[in-house]
Amino acid sequence: MVLIITHDKKFAEHIERLLRQKDYPVTLASGGEEGLNRAKQLSPELVVLDMYLKGPCSSDVLQSLREQGFNGKIILLAGLSVSPLVPGALRFGIERVIGEPLTLGSLECAIQSALGTSTREKLLHADEEEDSSVFRLSQP
Repeated sequence: MVLIITHDKKFAEHIERLLRQKDYPVTLASGGEEGLNRAKQLSPELVVLDMYLKGPCSSDVLQSLREQGFNGKIILLAGLSVSPLVPGALRFGIERVIGEPLTLGSLECAIQSALGTSTREKLLHADEEEDSSVFRLSQP
């Protein structure tokens, strides 16, 4: 499961569509609080976190994710602010920080790298066993 945490609904829908076309199980959270709750409930393999969240900020979300025991991978979408984020990203064990220009292709590559093919297959089979309707709905 890939959890996308961003306040930008349009961007989140583009990412969701791309991932579903590639058969990745995905869920969206529209902000930090919702993202923390979903991460706790769903235990995703990967979190894609927007740096520009509105309350709580992304650094608070990162810290809370790790404090609540989330050990999965995190990709941080940083826009133009990449350089100052690298030290903090390393402290929180971020898989990758993606800056501008952010394209769906670069994000897809980062997600594939973070999850790997074998992990993707495991996620697909886990979702299929858990609820076959989820798998069918994700088919293009």
